[in-house]
Amino acid sequence: MLRQIFTLSFVLIVFFLASAQSNDYTAVDQYALNAPDESSQSLYTLANYLKGNGKFSERDKARSIYTWITHNIRYNHSVIEQKLLGTRENTLMQQPENVLAQRNAVCEGYANLYKSLANLMGLSAEIVTGKVRREDGVIPEIGHAWIAIRLAGEWSLSDPTWGAGYYDPEAEIHFPPSDDLYFLVASATMIRDHYPYDPVWQLNRYPMTQAQWETWDLLSPAPQSTSTLPFFYADTIMHMNLLDTLQRTLNTCARILRFNPNDDFALTQLGLKMYEQGLVSMVEIYQHLFSLESSPRAQMDTVRYFQQLQLVEQYFARSWTYLHAVKNERLQIIQQQMQPLKYLQAELIFVRGHVHYTQLSRYSRENLNNLSQSNVQATLRRIQLECERATNSYQQALNLYAQSTEEAIQKKRAEIVFFLARCFYLNTISHLNGSANRSSLGEESLAANLAAIVRGKNALLSMKQSIDASAGFSESEGINEMRKDYPLLMAKLLANESLTRHDLVSLRYRMVFDNPLPFLESNFSTALEGYRDAERRAVEGLKILSTSPNKSERQTVMQFLNAGGGLANIQIGAYQAQVAFKLHEKLVKNPSLSVKDKPEALSRIQKAQDAFVRAKPFLEKSGSNSNRMLIDLQSREAKLEELKKWWSGR
Repeated sequence: MLRQIFTLSFVLIVFFLASAQSNDYTAVDQYALNAPDESSQSLYTLANYLKGNGKFSERDKARSIYTWITHNIRYNHSVIEQKLLGTRENTLMQQPENVLAQRNAVCEGYANLYKSLANLMGLSAEIVTGKVRREDGVIPEIGHAWIAIRLAGEWSLSDPTWGAGYYDPEAEIHFPPSDDLYFLVASATMIRDHYPYDPVWQLNRYPMTQAQWETWDLLSPAPQSTSTLPFFYADTIMHMNLLDTLQRTLNTCARILRFNPNDDFALTQLGLKMYEQGLVSMVEIYQHLFSLESSPRAQMDTVRYFQQLQLVEQYFARSWTYLHAVKNERLQIIQQQMQPLKYLQAELIFVRGHVHYTQLSRYSRENLNNLSQSNVQATLRRIQLECERATNSYQQALNLYAQSTEEAIQKKRAEIVFFLARCFYLNTISHLNGSANRSSLGEESLAANLAAIVRGKNALLSMKQSIDASAGFSESEGINEMRKDYPLLMAKLLANESLTRHDLVSLRYRMVFDNPLPFLESNFSTALEGYRDAERRAVEGLKILSTSPNKSERQTVMQFLNAGGGLANIQIGAYQAQVAFKLHEKLVKNPSLSVKDKPEALSRIQKAQDAFVRAKPFLEKSGSNSNRMLIDLQSREAKLEELKKWWSGR
């Protein structure tokens, strides 16, 4: 920061008296100034040189760093002129490695370099930020950074930026460094023109507020906080060093706001740290969920994840509460670089959905063939529930993102659409696998299988709808794969449905088949309609299957679909033929022929023959069992022809 070197006379006197009692740094200064070029190739080589080959005391090391920096690093006025303060570009420029390489910096870079070198030497140093007062009494809006360093158990303050001199652009004159004025300055002296945001760095048991500092005329005794409680800064600093970054920031900002409730800097720092912590926590949760998805045997505590997400939500809410209280226009610009609160809420909802998705993914990997039928249905119910919960969250997140056309938001929407479709996809696969077993199942289990198939179809349709709705902004490889899989999966489900409907109707209406005559106007028709539904599902499946690009599996699925259509028509024919046979038995037992019996029997025989004709092309394409079924069909047709002749002769 631009700093003129001329100071008030009484300040100079104080500094002079202090320096008169100080150590003689002539030898140390000369050593630092004679540092060879190769010693400053990196932070490590420079620190190794400036520590004096093990001969320097802690104070000498601190001085060596101060002297080298103030004589080798120049103030970078272009950062101010180009309004780079507060930008990511400037943050990178002020990193110690870059300051050393470029040999220029603003106050942040000076402090960063000093702290880095001190820490590499084993010294405890901290960066202090705050406001400064120029010699004309003006307090610039732009903040400043300096150094606190602990030597022999005591904390002192240094400002390498102001110690480096300054450049007057109007006079085009560079004023040389001031070696002693801002090195290891007593806190009572430093507070006159340096006010730290964090009161702990006043190094005073009774620190003053910013308002007191700004109105202090420097001629009166230093004002003190109106608080009657002493401030044990040494203990506070010691405690600070035990905290993690988040807790340290929170404690620091709390102290700042205690002394200066409307401090925009503290409010901004607190808001940004809450925002950062929320993002970090949310990413950690997301990454952990990803690892759990690929480790199905690991325990998953969903309650803990939702508690963590609730905490993240509190971080974001508090972040925006602090940031919205900021009055400084320059600091308000920072908010424009952050995600709006509604998008943070959308991201939270997305991660909540991902908790359910992870459970769904883990459940879907269960080998259903190893489970009993009751456990299969229980697993499918859990899968269905997790799918509903996940997709509801994903859809809510999509709705919140829908109003933005930003490229980053569109990418996020594409990601959500993928997982939305993936939920339906996994749900479909699970219900497909869970409904595949029809052997030795009772009516209740077959009905449960049929319900599972319907849920699987609905999930698959939802998958297709979500993919179709995302056309134009979500064309990832995963989305395209699911789009290609749709016809084959739907055909498989329809094959299962056709065969399951056949089995369920056959079991449910067995008594109707055995004795159809009393049920001709009721359950008989219901049974036939059930078989016709089975046939329709087979025909629908064959039509959809024809659009599948997966040729390797298409043949097998086609055989199952044809088997479903063929068996359905055989049963339709068998039911119709059974009526004719039962009328025949009735006539044998009671020779008095009813007027309606003969035409009814012949009509039923014709309908049976028609059904057998429809069954034949299905059976011919139904795979390895087709020959056996076709032989059985021929036998049925022959018996039916004999019965037709018998009835025609009556």
